[in-house]
Amino acid sequence: IDQLENTVVKDFSKVIIKLMKRQMAEVLHSLSTRKALTKFNPDDVNIDLDKWIREYEAAGGAFIETALGIGADSLAGDIGGSFTVTDPSARRYVRKRTYVYAKMVNGSLYKKINTILATGIEGNYSIERMSELIQTFFLEQQVMRAFRIARTESVAGGNFGRNGVMKKQGIKYHMWLTTRDQLVRDHHAGL
Repeated sequence: IDQLENTVVKDFSKVIIKLMKRQMAEVLHSLSTRKALTKFNPDDVNIDLDKWIREYEAAGGAFIETALGIGADSLAGDIGGSFTVTDPSARRYVRKRTYVYAKMVNGSLYKKINTILATGIEGNYSIERMSELIQTFFLEQQVMRAFRIARTESVAGGNFGRNGVMKKQGIKYHMWLTTRDQLVRDHHAGL
């Protein structure tokens, strides 16, 4: 996991932060063009969900693929065998995983922005106040959230690569362990 942390996660996090900053700018710009919001139509203000899913897919694929390769190479060096990113199952995994992560990340973001906007409309907030809330949300969340997303997707990709090596070597049973560091979620600590 150290190799993933020092390479893929760090760079992937930076890319996600840049995407989040662009998303924030898009929402703030959309809000700034309005005099007031009196009814709630999220599509008028919120991010273009389909566009951003495509953006995150395009940005994440190479990182997930690299993580898969690192995981495969790491285990192959220990037990022999090989599994590469050109394997058809690896290609399918990267394609599917980039879509799943992009949809999940943007779906939850879309819902959070909708909640902030709905609260603002209900509370009769000014456009400026809603903009402040949106900006605060993005700025408080982006670094931690970007790191969590990058780490989760990188570790998942690395694990898929490791699993691919095991399958190629005929290993039928294995048990995953946590890294047992301070970043492991409480409910995973006992694994």
